[in-house]
Amino acid sequence: MDWTKIPTTLITKRYSDYEISCIVKFQLVWAMNEEQPDEKTCLRYMTKKQYQTAMTYVDSISSIVGDGLSSVKRKREAEKIRYNKIKHLDNFLPADCKQTGSSLPSQIRLDKIREDNIPPVSRDTVPQRVTRFQKPTIDEIRVYCSERNNGINAESFYDFYESKGWKVGSSPMKDWKAAVRTWEKKKAKEPELEPMILIEEGVFYLDSSMKEYQDLFVGVANPDDLALSVWKWVFKNFEGKRVKISFIRSMIEKFKNGMI
Repeated sequence: MDWTKIPTTLITKRYSDYEISCIVKFQLVWAMNEEQPDEKTCLRYMTKKQYQTAMTYVDSISSIVGDGLSSVKRKREAEKIRYNKIKHLDNFLPADCKQTGSSLPSQIRLDKIREDNIPPVSRDTVPQRVTRFQKPTIDEIRVYCSERNNGINAESFYDFYESKGWKVGSSPMKDWKAAVRTWEKKKAKEPELEPMILIEEGVFYLDSSMKEYQDLFVGVANPDDLALSVWKWVFKNFEGKRVKISFIRSMIEKFKNGMI
């Protein structure tokens, strides 16, 4: 559902601007998912504090969004019924309603019209039901990317289109696998970038035996001590940031030569 109602009670009951923004954001996420979103989904669009504030009004929000979802479901059911009627249009007349001969001269000879003017209905001429787009899971994206060996990060792909409401430009996405292949083509045209390392505990490691740096420790008397000194200095000055491998290599050189 790409819309939701905003009740005027948000103003008449004198909610604060902050409370209103939390409630409206939560309503929009709920309407987009067509079900009550969990915390993980909400945190893609709002802060944890905003989510916790919105949850205090979850019963009221449920009533508002639920009415909209019910309306959408009723509309879909009505469209389904109308489609089924059209699909079986060729067979809607019972046999005893077919008038033949000249017993009713003013009556249209229905059997003649059916024989001469109505083309036979075949599978090719009946409108095919359009399959509703189902957004993929991260695991489905990961498996597909692995099969194609394209090096695309499944989480990045999912988060990118999740933030855009699974739209390509202004149009709803129809085939997420086609979008993956488009990313492949773009990636193939991009120059390969030097890897970046996140300086964070449990992520950034530095050891004299690591292939990225081991050539720099050749001939060093105490390579592990040197590696530890560089690690501490980088962690102290760049924690939470991303740096290039070439930068780490330059720091090893400076420490080794006594420049730091």
